[in-house]
Amino acid sequence: LASSTVVFPSNQSSCDVFVYQRAAVVLFPIFYSVVFIISTCGNSLVLRVICQRKQKFNSTSIYLVNLALSDALFTLALPGRITYYIRHFDWPFGDLLCKVTTLLFFTNTYAGIGFMTCISLDRYLAMVHPHRLQCLRSVKVVRRVCCLVWPTCEELRAFKVSLQITVSLMNFNCCLDPVIYFFAIKTYKKRVMSLFKDYLYTSGASSKMTAENRKHSEMKKNER
Repeated sequence: LASSTVVFPSNQSSCDVFVYQRAAVVLFPIFYSVVFIISTCGNSLVLRVICQRKQKFNSTSIYLVNLALSDALFTLALPGRITYYIRHFDWPFGDLLCKVTTLLFFTNTYAGIGFMTCISLDRYLAMVHPHRLQCLRSVKVVRRVCCLVWPTCEELRAFKVSLQITVSLMNFNCCLDPVIYFFAIKTYKKRVMSLFKDYLYTSGASSKMTAENRKHSEMKKNER
């Protein structure tokens, strides 16, 4: 967690966020504190509500529980980071806790991405292939997938996958969000389909009018 100084040539511009360290030691603790409070309350509520359900867990519930656990573990790493920034990029808790905090922070970043992707695919299968691929949404298969996601995320962290790949995966996850909205929100789906139909109708009408105009022009030429 120790900060590093990057030296750039005088003719190049720096994009290092820690250039503004005075702002960072104020903004980051506030930001992570807000995230810590909201995440603690929100994920605790999710786990409590889901675990108190009398019905059997389905595929979505299992993925949500694992995602909530991932977020909760990620939240445990935030107090250390808040202290790190408050102390002007100084880590006072020793190497062991530094490694544990880093483990929680990055492993659960990958886990969050993984389980969000699983939830997206699960909703896709439920809406588009509710009968043909129902076996992929069985509790047995979903549990195996969850057991696979956790060690995979740890392996990614252990092999020190670059930050650029992490950001790319997070961006890819953002690309999946509109798909989630489409299949999860009926009004949004209807609106999108309506716009799509209007576009096809307008395009078809325009093409038809263009063809008729051309045909009319050719007929006039032939008459002459």
